[in-house]
Formats: sequence, C-alpha cells, structure tokens
Amino acid sequence: MKFVRFTSPDGHTVEVNPGQVQEVRDVHAGEYAPTAKALLVLGGSVQAVRESRDEVRKKLEAAS
Repeated sequence: MKFVRFTSPDGHTVEVNPGQVQEVRDVHAGEYAPTAKALLVLGGSVQAVRESRDEVRKKLEAAS
C-alpha cells in the first residue's frame, strides 16, 4: 500500500491512503485555518491540507 503525503494547515506531514479518499473539495473562507486549501473526505473524517484541489488530485493519480 502506497501512502500519499500532504501538508496539514499547521505545516505537519499527513500521510493518506489514497484508497480511503472519498472526495476532495475546496475549503470555504472561515471554514478551516487560513492556510487550508482543500479538504480530503476519508470515510468518517475530514483532513484539511495546504495543497490545492488540483495538487491533491495529481498526487492521488500518481499514487494509483
């Protein structure tokens, strides 16, 4: 299993199993930290990341 690395809003590395990503969506202003650009919906949880939605999709595609 290959994990994909993203950056959390506070700058830490977050490793995600691409098979668990159900949806990638944009962050709305004031919804999460100002540095968050995209949200990864993972089953029952959500992870905000600094990468844009396009960057997230490219990383997920490269991992498959």
